[in-house]
Amino acid sequence: MADHADLVIAHVDGQVRSINAERMVDIIRNARPDIIAVMGTCMLGRKILDSAPHVLNMHTGLSPYYRGGRTNFWPFVENAPGYFGVTVHRMSPGIDSGDIIHSQRVLVEPGDTYAAINCKSIVAGTGLMIDALKSIEAGTCKALPQWTEGKTFYDRDWTFKAAKAYFENREGLLHRQIAGEETGAFSGINIVRNGRMVDG
Repeated sequence: MADHADLVIAHVDGQVRSINAERMVDIIRNARPDIIAVMGTCMLGRKILDSAPHVLNMHTGLSPYYRGGRTNFWPFVENAPGYFGVTVHRMSPGIDSGDIIHSQRVLVEPGDTYAAINCKSIVAGTGLMIDALKSIEAGTCKALPQWTEGKTFYDRDWTFKAAKAYFENREGLLHRQIAGEETGAFSGINIVRNGRMVDG
C-alpha cells in the first residue's frame, strides 16, 4: 500500500459498523471527491450520495431486469437465458435503480457457473466503469432512466429451493443461451451505451 499512500484517505477500525456512519460520512466529505465509484456496497444513505457530484455503482446484474443481490444467479433459477450481465449506473436511494450509463450482456460457455459468469461480469464492468469515468471527465456522460421496474432480489430469496433450481437448470440454460446467441434470440433485451438504449 506504500506505493499508493495517496489513495488512502483514512484508516477505519472495527468500531465503525456502517459505511453510512457519521464518521464515514465526515471522512468522505472531507476528501471532497469529484466522483465516488463503488461495487458490491450496501445501500448508501443520502448524506453520502450528496457528497460528490457523481456517485456511480457497478452492479453485477443486468438492470433494470435484475436488481438486488446475486443477480447473475437468478436467471438460472428462473430459466431465463440472455439476462446475465453488468450495469454501471448513477446511484440513487433505491436498489440498483439509478439512471444507467452503460450495461452489457456477458456471453456464456459450456460449464460456466454463477461464479464464472459473475467474474466475467466484473471484468466487463470494470471496462464500462472506466469508460463512464472518462466520459464524466470529458463532460460527455449521459444516463438513461430505467424503463421498467424489473425484479429485485434480497438475501431472504437465497434459499435451498433456489439452489436446487440452479443446479437443475444450469446446464440446460447454458445450452439454450449459447444456441440463442447464434440466432439473435436475445436482441430484444435492451442494453445501454452512454445513456442510449440499444438492442442486446
